[in-house]
Amino acid sequence: MPVWLWFVLGAALLALLGICAVSVSVVQYLLHQPRDTRANAEAKEIERGNLVPGELAAMPLAEFTVKSFDGLSLRCAWLRSGQETRRAVVLVHGFGSRYEHVLKYAKLYTARGYDALLFDHRHCGESEGRRTTMGYLERHDLMQMVALARADKGEGALIGVHGESMGGATVLLAACMEHPPDFVVADCPYADLTEEAEYDLHALFRLPPWPFIPLASLLMRACGGFFFSEVSPLGEIRARGGLPEVPILFVHGTEDALIPFSASEKLYAAKNGKKALLLVKGAGHARSIVCARAEYTRTLYAFLDEFAGGPA
Repeated sequence: MPVWLWFVLGAALLALLGICAVSVSVVQYLLHQPRDTRANAEAKEIERGNLVPGELAAMPLAEFTVKSFDGLSLRCAWLRSGQETRRAVVLVHGFGSRYEHVLKYAKLYTARGYDALLFDHRHCGESEGRRTTMGYLERHDLMQMVALARADKGEGALIGVHGESMGGATVLLAACMEHPPDFVVADCPYADLTEEAEYDLHALFRLPPWPFIPLASLLMRACGGFFFSEVSPLGEIRARGGLPEVPILFVHGTEDALIPFSASEKLYAAKNGKKALLLVKGAGHARSIVCARAEYTRTLYAFLDEFAGGPA
C-alpha cells in the first residue's frame, strides 16, 4: 500500500476518533451533570438577591419524599402560603440545579395565596437517579407532582406549574400530556433539544451540527433511552394544534447566552389561545427575575389575574 494512503487512512481514523470523542462528551455532559449542594445553591441565590442570609433556614419548608414511576426517591417540599387555599403551583428547577434555586418564584406565589410544591429532579439535589434526561422522563415526574398537588387541594383545585431553563422545557412537555396543569409559566426554556444541542456545540466549540449531533443523538438513545428529537416542546405544541386550552406565559432574557430568546419567540408563535410573552432586556440565562423583579412580578400577576382567576 502506498505511503500516502496510510497517511489518508490515519487522518480519517483520527477524524473519526475526534468526532466520537466530541459526541461522547456532549452525551456525558447532558446525562451526568454534577449535583449542586444546598450550601452552594443558597450562596448563589443570596448573591443574586433572591434570598437574604438566614432566610432559607427560616422558611417553613415541609420536606418529604415520593417514589417516581420507576422507583426513584424524589425529595419534595411544601411551602405553604399560610392561608386556606384551593390553589397550588409546582416549581421546577433547571439543569444540574435543585429546588432551592426556584424558591425565588415560590415566594411570588405564596404572597399571592398559592401553596408551592417544590422537588429535586432525578439525579439532582437530594433525589435519587443516575442520569438527567433533559425533560424526557422528568415530565412524568412533574405530572406525578401535579397529581399530588391536586390530591392535596381537592376537587376543583387550580394547579399550575412554573419552570426555569430545563424546567421550563419540562413544564411545556407536561402541558402536552393528558390531564395537563391549569396554567404554565416557562422561563428561558429550550424549544427543541436537537436545536439547543446544535447551538451549544457551535457556541462552545465553533463546530457544525453534522456529524456530531446525529451521532450524539444515537449515543443518547443507547445510554439514556431517547433521541434528541424526542424532547421537543415546540414539536409537541405544534402536534397539539398550538395547545389552545392551556394558558402559558413565556419569559426570556434578551442576553441569554445559553438558550437564545428566539426559542421562546418560536414557542410563543406556535402557541394558540391564551398566552403571554415577557422579554427582559439585558437579562442573561435565568436572570430575568434578577434584572427586572418588579416587571417580572407584575407580568406574572397580570397573567394569573387574566388566565387563573386572580389572587387565591
